[in-house]
Amino acid sequence: MTKKSKKSEKKLKKIDEKKNKQLLKSRNKHLKKLKKDGVEDIIKTIEKFSLNTQLENEGDPIQCIVIYSERPTPRVSSSYNIHPISGELIIFGGEFYDGHEVSCFHDLYKWNIEKDEWKKVVVENEISKGTYSGGPKPRCSHQSVIFGDHLFIHGGEFSTEQQFYHFKDMWKLNLRNYLWEEVKFTGISPSPRSGHRMVVWRHFFVVFGGFHDTVRETQYFNDIYIFNTKNLHWDKIDSSKYETLPSPRSGVQMVLCPNTDKIFICGGYSKTKDNSKNSIGKIHTDCWFLDMKPYLNDHKNPVWERINRKGNSPSPRSGFSMTSFKNQCILFGGVFDREDNIGLNLNSTFYNDLFKFDFNSKRWYNVNISDRKSENKIISSEFKLRNKHMTTENKLDYEGCYDQLECIEGEHRVIEESLNSEKATSNLVDTITTNSKNVIGSQSSDSKITQKHEVYDISGFCCDYTKYIDGSYSFPIPRINCGMFTKGNCVYIFGGLFESGKKILTLDDCWCFNILKKDNWQCILPPSINPSDFYYTESESDSNLSSDQETIFSLNEESEYSDESFYESEDSVYKDKEYQNRSREDMEELIRKYELNDSNKTPLVNESLGNFFIRTKDFWIKLFKSKLTVETFTEKEISRNAFIMANERLKTIKPFLELLRKEELKQHLNE
Repeated sequence: MTKKSKKSEKKLKKIDEKKNKQLLKSRNKHLKKLKKDGVEDIIKTIEKFSLNTQLENEGDPIQCIVIYSERPTPRVSSSYNIHPISGELIIFGGEFYDGHEVSCFHDLYKWNIEKDEWKKVVVENEISKGTYSGGPKPRCSHQSVIFGDHLFIHGGEFSTEQQFYHFKDMWKLNLRNYLWEEVKFTGISPSPRSGHRMVVWRHFFVVFGGFHDTVRETQYFNDIYIFNTKNLHWDKIDSSKYETLPSPRSGVQMVLCPNTDKIFICGGYSKTKDNSKNSIGKIHTDCWFLDMKPYLNDHKNPVWERINRKGNSPSPRSGFSMTSFKNQCILFGGVFDREDNIGLNLNSTFYNDLFKFDFNSKRWYNVNISDRKSENKIISSEFKLRNKHMTTENKLDYEGCYDQLECIEGEHRVIEESLNSEKATSNLVDTITTNSKNVIGSQSSDSKITQKHEVYDISGFCCDYTKYIDGSYSFPIPRINCGMFTKGNCVYIFGGLFESGKKILTLDDCWCFNILKKDNWQCILPPSINPSDFYYTESESDSNLSSDQETIFSLNEESEYSDESFYESEDSVYKDKEYQNRSREDMEELIRKYELNDSNKTPLVNESLGNFFIRTKDFWIKLFKSKLTVETFTEKEISRNAFIMANERLKTIKPFLELLRKEELKQHLNE
């Protein structure tokens, strides 16, 4: 018996030695590849976090202690989980960009929502405050799940402004005694990645999607990996080339359908290169079921099933968040970025609406807030009245020039929400538009792409951020990449990112919504940031905004256009008493000066932008061709540039048309 036991011990030692050699070999191979990809400097940056005695005690659990703490600083791309024992919210990692550099975090917080009490989990033998002393290294866009009484962390990225370092490691935290331990696994594990998704199914972890970015290229994934928690073994699912499955993507949302072996997968984002080697972003709107049941039988491949978009599905968007509740999943927020084919116009629409998908009926539903229905009806009636008397130019702002052009050309489905509908009045949308260069007259030689900051609140509110901080608003502002989780019958959102013009704000507020009552949103953690915490995506001197104290949700109708190509700003026209008291002769002079009586250059009464361009398309095409020196444009590009000229013309004459309208109204009243 003793001889057999000694032989078995020797075999186990040999097996362990072989595993360690394989791990060391694969690690060295991975490091060589990273050095070739030009991320050696990032590796050194990360390795400097490990200046303690971790190498001597590699593989040993790292003891942590729990201390009382202030709330965490604002951050995005963190992970959010509910503590299985105490019911506290667990927040790990994330990143924050201050306009100059990116800060990546490795700290872990616990929040008792009922008591509003914050605690921080820190390494017991911490070297110094804020210094890495063990556990998972700083990261964001990772994945975390709760299994049993452990928190598992997988993958993610450590980022600088120019490069990314992606992780492939897995860590677990014992939520009873708070011991960090790196999981030593076997098998073929997922390649280093971030932006992927991982869910718990039975005693397995299922990983899908993500991306890996190097200096030379960005690779998106649509592979499946399954991790067995019993034997700590990874299994890669090799799909058949004839199999129909989702295309590679990152930022996909994935939830487990309760009491089934199916996983619901929705949306995502990816970039592809066109013939000119430029990257083109693609928002994925498809939804899938991944049936895991065949894997239980002899490890057969899971089966993909594409789901038809039935019901009131959300508009195309990326950066939205999702969580499961009973037999459905809840979707919140997101952004839709649209760039024209010539790369001069970018339009971003942020959302704060709610949708739910029923797993049984396979249908989407819009989640309406009961408490605001009466309020929405009032706002809707006000918009009907306002729309009735709205000038042509005012209508142009809400229609959106590129939506109308695509509708005219029949290339894409126009994504619009009626101003009169209750759905539109329940959403707060921020639109940031970067205008194309003006090709009319002397401005045709200007190569700068000017930026216009237009924010429209189609629910009839004018959202002042200072009021938002004071708690004057009863719903969260639009955002992307917020944390989302369920507790009881309530859905919670935490933090996120919001962009307004050239300013970007990292949020740290928390809201909850009772999915059964559907009464109203409740703010349980107000934002800690001030308007001065905005930072610019470009230099502050280039911004159209005068100070950081400007509100992020204001529709200032008197200074709507800041493009220097305009003859005069609407602000100066309205405030100039000479213009307000114009005589009939002066008005006629305005008509002559700006050719307002030319039907090719001026819209008819109540004529929309789309109808105006259809009526005068030949004129604008001819005008654009007359400006060309070299015929290198396609017919499609000529049509688009003609549309730009028509749209710029309307924005130029807007204040004068408004003056004429007021003068005509005054004459009508006198009659």
